Amino acid sequence: MFGGIDPPLGTVELSEVRLDRRAASLLLRFDLANYPENPPAKWVAQESNTIQLELEFSTLRSVTIDGWGTEMEAHLEVVRNAEGLIELTCGEAPRIKATAEWLRISKMSAYHRRTTPWPCG
Repeated sequence: MFGGIDPPLGTVELSEVRLDRRAASLLLRFDLANYPENPPAKWVAQESNTIQLELEFSTLRSVTIDGWGTEMEAHLEVVRNAEGLIELTCGEAPRIKATAEWLRISKMSAYHRRTTPWPCG
């Protein structure tokens, strides 16, 4: 979809942050800033213009969350450290740092995001 490269994370609009104690996991749901040049036919038929991803970081070793708000534009960075663990850094508000053993895309979907505000009245 993205021309043989991973979808760029960078600046995203964060919709959900969920911690699961039993699964020792952190889930982030967010909209990507970029839409693929060659989306699946189903997305074209639905007139989608936004991709939403859910990333699940499991077997958490550490997590910190600082700050919160209703406008959740954030800069995400995911890397593998020297010990082979996955490190998440999320800047802006909220600021999230997490270290986990595993990372998976738990869901990828698309929808039509309005670019104009809803009319009043």
